[in-house]
Amino acid sequence: MEKLNENYIRNLIIKLGLTDTIIEIFDEHISDEVIAEELGYSWSKPYSILELPAEVQQEYQVDKYIPLLSLNNTQIIAYDAGRDGYIKYDVEQGLEDLTCYTWDGVLLEELTFWWENEVEEEDIEHIAKKIELKHYAPILKSLEEHSEAGLLSTFETQKIWFEKMYKEFNLKK
Repeated sequence: MEKLNENYIRNLIIKLGLTDTIIEIFDEHISDEVIAEELGYSWSKPYSILELPAEVQQEYQVDKYIPLLSLNNTQIIAYDAGRDGYIKYDVEQGLEDLTCYTWDGVLLEELTFWWENEVEEEDIEHIAKKIELKHYAPILKSLEEHSEAGLLSTFETQKIWFEKMYKEFNLKK
């Protein structure tokens, strides 16, 4: 396979029907103030993969797992062409334990991260709408309820909550 390039990824983002906001993030021309403030420094095109030579890109199986975005320069959100869903992996760790998710599912950890880091609720709602997260409202409500009840205080209880959300909203492929 030849080297993966930005045009191919951008066209795939459009073909997948991801929002104009995702295209703006990829293009690095974010017009929305809230998106720019909350995601502009941490979400970008997947430079860590794009800048690799073609033969090294193949170590990430870019023909099967097409990188769409980079989160915090360490994680990649990719389209899983074989399962028609999305995966997330750490660039340093490579392709391990790849669960395939829906769009909402691959971004569930990001949604909870915003909530845990006290991003204003109206900003979270704005972001969720702009990137078309369908289940953000009941997930935020569940986060609030479980947190108030002390049910998210350990890694184990958080893991249980995540699995509950994946199952309840059918977020895994």
